Amino acid sequence: MSVQTAAHPQLVPISVRPPTPSEPQLAAVYRLYGADGELLYIGSTDYPPIRWSQHRTSKAWWTDVAAYSITWWPDRMQAFTEEYKAIHAENPWHNRLRRSPAVPAAGSRVSESLVQRVFDALDDVERIDDPEARSRAQAQITAETRTRAAKWAAERGELARRMDAEGESLRGIARRLGIKPATVQDLLRGYKGSGKDRPSAGEREAGE
Repeated sequence: MSVQTAAHPQLVPISVRPPTPSEPQLAAVYRLYGADGELLYIGSTDYPPIRWSQHRTSKAWWTDVAAYSITWWPDRMQAFTEEYKAIHAENPWHNRLRRSPAVPAAGSRVSESLVQRVFDALDDVERIDDPEARSRAQAQITAETRTRAAKWAAERGELARRMDAEGESLRGIARRLGIKPATVQDLLRGYKGSGKDRPSAGEREAGE
């Protein structure tokens, strides 16, 4: 199987079993279409048959899928990048909730499909057959996660302080941010995760 780079390979009826990679490092970007040719969904995977099975059992819209196309890329990371670009450029119907770059307003429902996409990608990494390729992917993800965790913690801290200044209760902040009240206390006191700047038990109790 050669690596394809065409944006829109030939459509294949959904009744035809999807191909598997001829080389373990290859990964696919796939597009799912309705009977009228409408683009329903774009995803990426290193093993299309498993992803088809996952969609069949978890996606209500799967029964609307009539055809698919698959483009193979050299590795999982490149496939993930191409999938992201394709979703933003082609606006598939069932990817719309995770296209928006805007942060949801307070009280709005965070897209579950966005979180599930991350979980799906992590599952794909764990299914990489080649142990060395799997280890490299895991190392990349771990390093990126550490970097983003620090950035996200700073953003949560800023938001928690803003809500506190507006008079929101400790539990109210925790509920809105999806974290524990104790974590909110840490954020408000500037605790960043190292033992040297963590508030003592007495300080925490005094603030309650």
